[in-house]
Amino acid sequence: MTCDNNFCDWLPCGLISFTINTGRTVIEDLEVTIENKGAVYQKTYTSDIFGDIDIPHSDFPNGFFNPYAGKFVLSIKIGCDYVLFCDEYETISFEIRNGSSEKNTLTCCPSGGESGGSSACCVSTSIPFTNETSTIVPYTGEAPFIQVAYLQDGVYVIAGTLATVVDTGTQFEIDHGGAASGIIKLLK
Repeated sequence: MTCDNNFCDWLPCGLISFTINTGRTVIEDLEVTIENKGAVYQKTYTSDIFGDIDIPHSDFPNGFFNPYAGKFVLSIKIGCDYVLFCDEYETISFEIRNGSSEKNTLTCCPSGGESGGSSACCVSTSIPFTNETSTIVPYTGEAPFIQVAYLQDGVYVIAGTLATVVDTGTQFEIDHGGAASGIIKLLK
C-alpha cells in the first residue's frame, strides 16, 4: 500500500469495531469520513476524554471492512478544520489485513522516535476504577504508554501531577493520592 502523503496504518480483519486516537484531550463531536473505491461515508462521533473515537463496523455496510477492499482513507474534521494525525497528516490511509492480531487502534504512538510517530503500538485498553486509592495494572512484554483521567464533579480530567506511577517491570501501580474514580488508558 502506498501512503500518498497520508499517515499509513492497518487493522486486522475480524474486528467488530476499531478505535481512532485523535490526539485531542477534550470530549467533542467530530465528523469522520471514510472513503473506499468511490464510496464515501460520513458520520459524527463523540470522542472521549482521551480523544478516542470508537467506530463500530455496524455503522457501515456488511462486509465493508475486509482484506480485499484495498485502501481506505479516513479524515476527521471539526467544522471546516482537519484534525491532524501525528501533527501533520490530514488523512490516514489504512488497509485490512488477514491474520490474527490484537491491534484495534489507528493512532500515532507517542514513542515514535526520530520520525515523530508510528503505528507500532496499537492496542488500546481502557480500565475504569471506582473509589480506589491505588490501581495495579499488570502487563507483559514492553511497558504500555499510560494515561489517567479522573472523574471530578461529573467531568473527566486528564491527570497532570495527580497520579504517581511506579513501574516494577511487570505491573504499574498508580497512586491516586486518595480515593478516586476515573479511567486508565493503556496504549501498547
